Amino acid sequence: MEYKTGIGYPIEKFIEFGNEVFGDEVLPGGFECLLPKLKKDTDLPKHFRVIEEEGELKAMLLSLPLTLKVYDQMLSIRYIGLVAVHESSRGRGYMTSLMEQAIKEMKEEKTMLSILGGQRQRYEYFGYEPAGLEFHCVVNKANLKHNMLSKPMDSGITIDLLRKDSAEAKQAYSLFTSIPIRALRREDSFYEILQSWRCIPYVIYKDGAFKGYLSISIEGNTGRIRELYRKDDSVSITDICFLCMESCKVEKLEFALPLPEIKKDKELQNLCEIYEIACNHSFCVFDFEAVIKAYLPFLSQTNKVLEGEAKFYIEDELYTISVSEVCQEVRRESVHKDTKLKNVPSYTYNEAVKLLFSPLSSLQRDENTEELRKWFPLPLYLSILDAC
Repeated sequence: MEYKTGIGYPIEKFIEFGNEVFGDEVLPGGFECLLPKLKKDTDLPKHFRVIEEEGELKAMLLSLPLTLKVYDQMLSIRYIGLVAVHESSRGRGYMTSLMEQAIKEMKEEKTMLSILGGQRQRYEYFGYEPAGLEFHCVVNKANLKHNMLSKPMDSGITIDLLRKDSAEAKQAYSLFTSIPIRALRREDSFYEILQSWRCIPYVIYKDGAFKGYLSISIEGNTGRIRELYRKDDSVSITDICFLCMESCKVEKLEFALPLPEIKKDKELQNLCEIYEIACNHSFCVFDFEAVIKAYLPFLSQTNKVLEGEAKFYIEDELYTISVSEVCQEVRRESVHKDTKLKNVPSYTYNEAVKLLFSPLSSLQRDENTEELRKWFPLPLYLSILDAC
């Protein structure tokens, strides 16, 4: 058994191996259709970690570097995906070896945050906890019937397929880069990213002018809108829903959108049949200070700031958070466990992730966390289109 990076392998080999291991789960078309963006990054093989037996690929893991822009802060993250072990080599600890090595490398390079999707208990061993916040909702035809006063076409609103290398594709990319919380994407792979998970990108027009874009996947009579951004409110969510149902021949739409966007959009909140605040992915937080600091401006962007100061321990580190109208600060200092103050709440790593970043935040609180109720959970989020 030999552990090595994926340098020297063509990306097609990893796609072929993934198709073989995942089988029917990635049909039709395999990973070529599921994640067309994989072939856009010529440097991608070096981010794979593999295990070989006698020169044959037997296990692989992709540790994809991404940058998450959160207002004026940049968070270095790694998305763990395409974790696969050949059927003939299962039970030998290869997945564990790959994950342990990936975690070691992330700590060495000072990665702030790692994200993945996968079976919870399998990845809890490595420090991943379900967290983040996203707004899930369903809109059906009955909702539209009771909310639409006229057909969107009567107001000059239409949607059409977004074409690669078109002027509208450039406008869509420009709109995306104006979003305050987002993963950085290269323009030359933006279109393929919008096609992730068999999504179809659409452009939104009003009177022939570009007004936004969306990316939707279709399964049976359900359309799943994975990303939706508008230039302004001149095109309503209700109109977009009607046009999507008509164009995609579906009976209902499911949305999974970031909380900062949905908080500004009362229309979708009031239109949808059912809704929930759900976990976004599983997260492994290496740098709580950096992540909290990046997301604290969310408080002043969307609310009247509730000023105050709070202290708490995560394992053997003391965190102090100060929030005012003009400034949000986070300070971290290492402490010896024998010097911990008894009146300052103390949390394990897993408890801290739930408290600070998950929908279960309110269930983690006690009488010592009154100040934290003002500010947490913070809306950690990564679009599924950036996942792999």
